[in-house]
Amino acid sequence: MHSSWTIEVYGTVLKPAAFTYEEFRRMDDETVEPEKWVSGVQGNALRLWVLLRRVGLRVETTHLRFLGADDFQAEIPVTDLQDAFLLYRQNGRPLKKGYPVRLYVPQGDSNCLNVKSIVRVEAVAYDGADAKKPASFGFRNIIRPEELLRRDLSGMAPKQR
Repeated sequence: MHSSWTIEVYGTVLKPAAFTYEEFRRMDDETVEPEKWVSGVQGNALRLWVLLRRVGLRVETTHLRFLGADDFQAEIPVTDLQDAFLLYRQNGRPLKKGYPVRLYVPQGDSNCLNVKSIVRVEAVAYDGADAKKPASFGFRNIIRPEELLRRDLSGMAPKQR
């Protein structure tokens, strides 16, 4: 079975790129044993750093933002991602749960050690105190400014003009 997904990697990188399921399979040296790191997790996984070397992570990058197909996102300090891997295949097939790719961060200091349905990875460079901010995660809340202007603070009724 073949899969047609792509994972985009962009931001503070030298060569933004999109990687396919077939490219993951070609890059996979089969040295990651997911169950060794995360109990009960079996399948094929690619070390996150294999992708990052391909795109050339710039030295000023402090965090990676993982964006899911379901609008979930996690922003994790690069220093927490040394052992991170991307599970992309189970039982010889693309993932059913967490499709297309699931991130695992074993031994990370973050509160977000497992992110499913990743479709994009954005490298981010923060300055000053923000460069040391801890991991954060949640669903993106996309609200247009004009929508805010039409609602009162309770969000229930349009503002009267």
